[in-house]
Amino acid sequence: MVLPAIILGALMVGSSAIMVAPYVNEEAKKEQIAKDIVDTPYNDMIEHQSVNLQGTDSLLVANPNEIKIPITESSWFIPALFAAGAFIMFLVLRK
Repeated sequence: MVLPAIILGALMVGSSAIMVAPYVNEEAKKEQIAKDIVDTPYNDMIEHQSVNLQGTDSLLVANPNEIKIPITESSWFIPALFAAGAFIMFLVLRK
């Protein structure tokens, strides 16, 4: 009875660590982007914004060159799998 509890505990700790890692990485990226924005001259920012949106007849549309990421490559997909696995193990081993 002790071994399933150890496995369940390890799964819960592992899923928590995996779930936190992408958010720490995202925060580091946000800080770098914020630093780049502060350091970018005003004229370059205006030019960059005009590239991201294309206007036709005063109707703005999203950038057609935007890259779509499949769901399996999203930053939350693998942590969600681990969390689901830990939850299923909890349901199986709770009796």
